[in-house]
Amino acid sequence: MRWEVRAAISVVLLVCLFGIAVLTLNVAQRIAEAATANRDSGHWTLSQTDVELLALDVAIHEGLASEAVSDAALAEIRRRFDIFYSRIKTVSTSEMFQSLSETPGFLENYTVVQKFIADTTATIDGSDTALRSALPQLQKSVYALRAPSRAMVLAGLRTFAEATAASRAQVEHTLLLVAGLTVVCIFTLLAMVAILVRLDAVNHARRVEVEAAAAHMAAIVATAQDAVVTINEQDCIASFNDAAGEMFGIKPSLAMGKNIWDLLLPSDQHTILRQILGEVSLAAPGGEARRHRLFAQHGDGHVFPVELSISATYHAGPRLLVAFLRDLTAEVAAEQALVQARDEALAGERAKADLLAVMSHEIRTPLNGLLGTIELLGNTRLSGKQKDYVHILETSGMILLHHVNDVLEISRHDSGQVPCASEPVNLEKLAREVIDNQAAAAALHGSRLVLALPDSAKNAIISDARLLKQVLLNLVGNAVKFTDNGTIRLEIRHLGPEGPTEFSVSDTGIGIAPNDLPRIFEDFVTLDPSYSRRQGGTGLGLGIARRIAERLGGKLTAESLPGHGSTFRFTLAAPVVAHASEVRAKSDQVPASAKSQALDVLVIEDNRTNRLVLRDMLTFLGHKVTEAEDGAEGVRIGMERRFDVVLMDISMPKMDGLQATAVLRSKMGPNQTTPIIALTAHALPSEQRRFHAAGMSDVLIKPISAKQLQDILQPIGDNLRQTQLPPAPSVIEAEMPTMLARYIPAFIAEGDQLTARICALSLQTDEDDSLREVVHKLAGSASMFGADMLASRLVLIETCLKTGEGAAARAEIAVLSSCWKQAKGELLNRS
Repeated sequence: MRWEVRAAISVVLLVCLFGIAVLTLNVAQRIAEAATANRDSGHWTLSQTDVELLALDVAIHEGLASEAVSDAALAEIRRRFDIFYSRIKTVSTSEMFQSLSETPGFLENYTVVQKFIADTTATIDGSDTALRSALPQLQKSVYALRAPSRAMVLAGLRTFAEATAASRAQVEHTLLLVAGLTVVCIFTLLAMVAILVRLDAVNHARRVEVEAAAAHMAAIVATAQDAVVTINEQDCIASFNDAAGEMFGIKPSLAMGKNIWDLLLPSDQHTILRQILGEVSLAAPGGEARRHRLFAQHGDGHVFPVELSISATYHAGPRLLVAFLRDLTAEVAAEQALVQARDEALAGERAKADLLAVMSHEIRTPLNGLLGTIELLGNTRLSGKQKDYVHILETSGMILLHHVNDVLEISRHDSGQVPCASEPVNLEKLAREVIDNQAAAAALHGSRLVLALPDSAKNAIISDARLLKQVLLNLVGNAVKFTDNGTIRLEIRHLGPEGPTEFSVSDTGIGIAPNDLPRIFEDFVTLDPSYSRRQGGTGLGLGIARRIAERLGGKLTAESLPGHGSTFRFTLAAPVVAHASEVRAKSDQVPASAKSQALDVLVIEDNRTNRLVLRDMLTFLGHKVTEAEDGAEGVRIGMERRFDVVLMDISMPKMDGLQATAVLRSKMGPNQTTPIIALTAHALPSEQRRFHAAGMSDVLIKPISAKQLQDILQPIGDNLRQTQLPPAPSVIEAEMPTMLARYIPAFIAEGDQLTARICALSLQTDEDDSLREVVHKLAGSASMFGADMLASRLVLIETCLKTGEGAAARAEIAVLSSCWKQAKGELLNRS
């Protein structure tokens, strides 16, 4: 039964008992009042009034019956009058008189009686002679008073009777109420008895359930595989199951009452347990118990790992903590074995990657020599059959070189050595380069290449052009190989105004069987002869494409139906921007209002072309320029006079940028505090920190635009508070193409020399430092002239050389000549 019902019954019972008590007191009071009225004899006094009047009349009559009224008769008359008088006086002064005076017929008769008393009192109190003579008249008056007196008495008695009846009725009504409340109390008590009986049954059932649950819990705790320990408020053990005894090597009977800090834990774990207990005390009741790992102490003293789950009991009485402990010795050993196995597996993977890189390098080095010799042999006078043999050798060598490059590409991607740039990519230009690259191969198969591009107003995204081009080349090349007399379609479309962008390559070739689709992106997988062995290959092209697509943030998928062609598709969540050239132009804009003050600038750069370009940029911005061809010359000039700012290349002969900076900063020269800005084509974060530590103020990464120069020089000019520059054009891009075009022939000549030098040095494994310097020099010039693809590859080569990945660097150098030829063609078209 719900507590609301029990409360209501209790309230009803209390109200009934209170009512019975009040009504009982009322009845007792009325009975007492009735008893008091009988003792006072109010109504009896009133009735005796008429009797006393009659006695007075008798006394007067007896006195007049004798010949002479004796004194004794007069005394009797006076006594009877006094009694009658006292009766009337008692009535008039009693509490009942008020109610009697309101009774019809009482007051007028009482007035008559009072008049009689008033008229007679003087006679009664007079002399005996006067009383004797007045007796006849007094007899008549008493006789005449008998009727009003009787009427007064009857009216009063009637009033008394009615009051008594009303009082009796009220008492009866009260007694009935008492009886009713008593009945209600009895039924309420019976209900309470029924409730108590039911509660007793419920409590009995619950007690049985609790006893069963306690027995069940005791059985669980006793047979539990984990240790179960309860702890009281004094941090002493209240219970200790058999599993705990086995885990800690302590008999449960000996553990009872012992302090857990001394018995179960080593000293270095006390702080951890206090933190855990603090969390338990702050946790909400019924909350999930957290698991913690710590070390416990065995009875023999050795320490072992355990998992602890502890919670507090919430009930009336002292707090108890229930702790479950599980021995993690075997689990930790398994984890350590798993970690060791993982480390061994990773070491094996690294060893495999290193082996691939070394083998690729070892194969490529003689292969490069072989291909070079074949090329030289082809330039000699040969017979027709010998030319055929040389062509076969060259074709076979190029196929082998392609396979080696694929293997190394897989190794580089798996080791995370391929950086991912974030730059504007002209989708139309990129796609046409891919189509042009594969046009000849498609023509050999009698196939047609089709290109579908997005709106020309939004034909650029922010991504990595080199990696994106490699994916598309692999996909289109794969489609060309397995499509004869068909169509290969390269489609690029934006799925929304701001992206993403979807790339798809579809063909009408032989298709792929459904059961082979899940395997085509695996490494070294070759399908059945109808698909794979028509063309040679390592089975790595699609694996490389998948890795690059995922590195760019996409996922490469394939759909195919045997005999009806295939479609490869991936989507990039890359920001869609305006045309790439517009993006670059906007970033190079220098508003006239932002022009800084004229500065005296020392440019220390060993690359003549870069030095000339920097000079023209700075002169165009209104600055005065002094040039130095290397670090030693820069130090000599810097020690002669003060400059406002120094632009310092890093990689230079005789004295590099860091050494030159150290000299300028250490000697008490005019440029000890002059801002020195590093110029470099590429620098790792650790190297940039080294530049700052050497005393350089900032770093400019090539390609350097006029906007970058303006942004970095303007604060320096503002601090010097010199005169403002004369007004300059609002944008620099109108002049810069013409400015750079003047130096393109010089850059091409330099590029031919440096590319040949790089290829020669790559064949010498002990010349990595010299190779890195030449690569850095060409990367700076390529960045300056906007040859982005060439610059990105050179930066990648330099990074590999800096991080000790010489094999990966030489893999990139193997295709550097073709990349330089492509960049050279673009520069010639631009000039």
